Amino acid sequence: MSALLYSNNTLAQEHGIYELVNNQIVQKSNNRNDFYNLSKKLHPTHYFENNTLKNKYGEGAPVRISLKGTNGFSLLNQQNSNYNGVKLITITLKNESDLNTPLDLSNTQGFPQLQYIYIKCLFSCTASQIERFVKNPNDSIRIFYTSVRPS
Repeated sequence: MSALLYSNNTLAQEHGIYELVNNQIVQKSNNRNDFYNLSKKLHPTHYFENNTLKNKYGEGAPVRISLKGTNGFSLLNQQNSNYNGVKLITITLKNESDLNTPLDLSNTQGFPQLQYIYIKCLFSCTASQIERFVKNPNDSIRIFYTSVRPS
């Protein structure tokens, strides 16, 4: 049984992106420069949809993984040496019903360097919804989220 460790706090908005704050865990750093560098600039990336690799960007092992929808969460539990250097996983949620498939961070052994999870909601989402969506938060992984409206 796991307890929800977040206390419904977010750090101030920057670039329309919020970070969930866990009062019981002291953050290693409030510096977000590494996160913004990884999320906004070009890096080797693998793109997954429905648990299938759909596209690759860049040369070499990926630093980022992008999951479209919630069907690819089993990837987090799989050992794959190609993903040992992944630092950021971006998850795009298409609608509110995607929040019903929780993201369980209790077993992320397939990503030993994972530092950030970035959740992009293609609908209006709140900190409390994201807190319920993320199960078993890990003190070494920072959670960011944003609501974006596709044009």
